[in-house]
Amino acid sequence: MEKKLVEEGMKKYLKIQGNGDETMSDRMFSYQNIPGFLPVEITWVNGQKQYVYDLSGKVSLESYLSGVGVDQVKAILIQILDLPDHLGDYLLDTNGAVMEGEEIYIDPRTETVYTVYQPDTPYHGMAAIVRLLEFIMKRVNQQNQELMFLIYGLHRQAMEGGATCQILKSYIREYPRQETKKNKEPGGPKNLPGEADDVWQTEREREAENKVTDYWLPGLFLLAGLGIPIVLWYFGIFSLPVSGGTDWTMFAGAAAFFLGTAGYGAWKTWPEKGKTDVKWEADSGKTVCLIPCQGREEPVPITRYPFTVGEDRERADGVLAAREVNAIHARFVREGDTVFVMDEESDAGTYYNDERLVPWQKTPLKDGDLLRFGQGEYVVEITERPYVG
Repeated sequence: MEKKLVEEGMKKYLKIQGNGDETMSDRMFSYQNIPGFLPVEITWVNGQKQYVYDLSGKVSLESYLSGVGVDQVKAILIQILDLPDHLGDYLLDTNGAVMEGEEIYIDPRTETVYTVYQPDTPYHGMAAIVRLLEFIMKRVNQQNQELMFLIYGLHRQAMEGGATCQILKSYIREYPRQETKKNKEPGGPKNLPGEADDVWQTEREREAENKVTDYWLPGLFLLAGLGIPIVLWYFGIFSLPVSGGTDWTMFAGAAAFFLGTAGYGAWKTWPEKGKTDVKWEADSGKTVCLIPCQGREEPVPITRYPFTVGEDRERADGVLAAREVNAIHARFVREGDTVFVMDEESDAGTYYNDERLVPWQKTPLKDGDLLRFGQGEYVVEITERPYVG
């Protein structure tokens, strides 16, 4: 559809070229003011139909979103999701309600939403809503964590099968959900309603229980290094053939050999070998943290580089409990002042702002990016405040 903005004196218009002859819906919009839709006049230029929408006193959705908060965005989204219902009161076909961000306008005095009617629009239903939410994501204040969680949550809902405008409106009205608040309160329930397990709630308890067991193997190595020379001495392996006394030189050599071998084995199996916390250098004073969108999970601070995430607590630096996450799912590396994420050929893939990453390809991260590992979504938070473990 060819379109252009035109200013004539104090007036501003949006002109969109249409196709075909005048239709019944065209006549309806010519004689009716339908709530949520811009007034339109249909003209003919060189035999071509043209829709002329009056934008006087309206601002674009893009400019309106700059600096608004959660409550304003919720009110705007509710009005947008009501548009098909308003159109359905007048027409049988509601697919002409345009949900594109570039065609939505706001009256700043009343905060009323307006869009255009175009029977030729290529995007309808949830596909149009998903595109609109992606448009909003990129234009709201990405430092507003509560607002970003709202948009990401809606986007996830819209992507699921069976999503409707009514479901999305209920999500908006209930946000933030009460069960999420309870889950954060002391003594609150372990799980959200409908959750099958409490993986993340018991994560810290399991880590505490495993602190001792993690050191069993290196401890056995050290015990063997001390015990084997003593056992050999007890059975007379180091006895002198004539006097029957102990050859202490041989004993010392054997003890050194077994202790050295055991020490190497303990070092190789030490659970925190090579995991000293290497913080982001003080010259930048920045830290990176993955903020879960699921609400019940804990943030994953990235405290060293390279840093791996996955479901395997023994191998991954950061443990993720979401479904479809591989043992080692992705890796974070740093070059200079930039942090990159790489997918490690995971089965479900790693998604960066809803685009699947090519395995082993480094993708730079910035504050507010959305990462998805399996079915878990996380917002990238890059702050100037150093992380305190």
